[in-house]
Amino acid sequence: MVCVLRFPVLHDGWFLALALVLSMFLGTRGVAIEWPAVKCGQIKPRWLYCIQPFIYNFFGSLAGWVAVYGLSYRILTAPCPAAPPPGYFLDWPNLHLLGWSDFGLAAIAFLGVTGKLPETVQAFIISIAGLVKLITDKLPKS
Repeated sequence: MVCVLRFPVLHDGWFLALALVLSMFLGTRGVAIEWPAVKCGQIKPRWLYCIQPFIYNFFGSLAGWVAVYGLSYRILTAPCPAAPPPGYFLDWPNLHLLGWSDFGLAAIAFLGVTGKLPETVQAFIISIAGLVKLITDKLPKS
């Protein structure tokens, strides 16, 4: 038996609508950030140039909202007899059920909702590429 206490205020449909609207807002924000380069003539405007930043930021934000949904579902949904172990202070929400993987989910949720997930992923990939280049430069040439 499972006690479902999902979103005491918001229904799932409202949460989905909120996530889509805010993700679309961050997607258009990505286009607006790149638009001065087009306006100054540095880049020729093409439809693909406008679509790429929108998709990049839209899906980054949507991933954050999916992580928020998953994390809140994990916190607010638990088996009915799940009482906290001895020594724990809180009973509901079920914070004692969280593990280390939920910390990563919370980080994705925070970065995605604030609109920083795409830039963080890009910076991580660039830093890994720089690390690989540094290591390959240190290897002896043959």
